[in-house]
Amino acid sequence: MGDIAILDQWSRAGSAEVYDVYHGLGVGIYDSLSQAYDLTTPVVLAAERPGPILELCCGAGRVGLPLLAMGFDYYGIDLSSEMIQQFRDHATAQGLDVAGRLAVGDASELGALDFSLPGSEPSGPTGHFESVFVPAFSLVLFEKELRRNLFQMARSVLSTTGVFTAEVYTADYYDRTFNGGRSMCSWSPRDHGGYLVSFAELTGDREEVRFIEQRPELPPVVLRTWKYLYSSDDLVADLTGAGFRVTDRRPSTCPLAEWVSAEPI
Repeated sequence: MGDIAILDQWSRAGSAEVYDVYHGLGVGIYDSLSQAYDLTTPVVLAAERPGPILELCCGAGRVGLPLLAMGFDYYGIDLSSEMIQQFRDHATAQGLDVAGRLAVGDASELGALDFSLPGSEPSGPTGHFESVFVPAFSLVLFEKELRRNLFQMARSVLSTTGVFTAEVYTADYYDRTFNGGRSMCSWSPRDHGGYLVSFAELTGDREEVRFIEQRPELPPVVLRTWKYLYSSDDLVADLTGAGFRVTDRRPSTCPLAEWVSAEPI
């Protein structure tokens, strides 16, 4: 039995509160854990190609909020209504207006966008965006067929001069992160005085991930998620097969990650 299975067994025994990272208490905890993602590159990419920006899988706004604060014409979509509400709450606290700019929907479904843009047809913003971003490794949440749908969705909303860009792990990420093994564990202190233990385990074509947050004088909380194994080389091959031409590969500020940019052919 692997570490993840033992941890899940312990969780089922009632030893901890258990949440998905995109629901309930998990949303706030995961949001607080997400501050290390690359925020610099999206700003650079947005400045290189002025015009409306769409972020797929925008979450609670870790990338979108800085772009909005800098005056970029930003829009975001996420499957989790709780994440979108967290985004709205952050925006309100920062004095940012996101009315009509955020949508709840599946980024792999054509027609999922339920907002319209100035100058676009009432039916939606097809062909209006100059940039479509998928930061923070969110592509790892989609299996192969859904990734294909996501790329089609991106093509449908990009302008004729638009660019699709996604942040993914490098091809050597898994070997270097797991040191040639199948599991890993790390520990880090938290601002509230407790600590966070992270577990990850490679199982088939997926990486199972668990976080245990121990809060002072409170029961531990377990967050559950998983990711498909997916690298920048995989993304280049998929984009090429989906009718894109890869135009750029640049390092992320996150270790063992890079951004891949492509234009529809």
